[in-house]
Amino acid sequence: MKKALNLLVALLAMTTFSCDDDIFQDYYPVSIYVTVTDTNGNNLLDPNYEKNIIDGITVTYDGETSQVKNPFSDVKGKIKTDALLALYKGAELRYYTDAGKTVYYISIGEWAGDKTWNNEEVHINWPDGTSNIISFTLKKKGITHTKYYLDGVRHTGSTFDFTK
Repeated sequence: MKKALNLLVALLAMTTFSCDDDIFQDYYPVSIYVTVTDTNGNNLLDPNYEKNIIDGITVTYDGETSQVKNPFSDVKGKIKTDALLALYKGAELRYYTDAGKTVYYISIGEWAGDKTWNNEEVHINWPDGTSNIISFTLKKKGITHTKYYLDGVRHTGSTFDFTK
């Protein structure tokens, strides 16, 4: 009887815990990163640069146009989790520091990395009246399977560098 009970418990445990691998898999969200410099190498997204173009850039996705959001808002008190809930938040100005130099860029997204996306288009509208289309396709789960395009031409990686 004890062997039968142990076998029953083992079978129950296997059926309870052996399930689709996707249930416990966490896929990193898809994001697009944009840098903009002038012909002299000045970062046109640097708020401290007098000729920055931050306020003149808009992004259109899924029929909605919005300006780049302020990246320096207070994030205290926001919920933190190990799960990566990807929600499209628009475009946000961000920065990082590398070897003492601050680099400003625009982060656009996020889109869930565990879904299929087909030719999702983001239009970047520049202050000079021009625009570019960045698109991506994700047919197999996981960020490493994402294919990016700039104005219809295949692009390597999720970072797009523009000179204006």
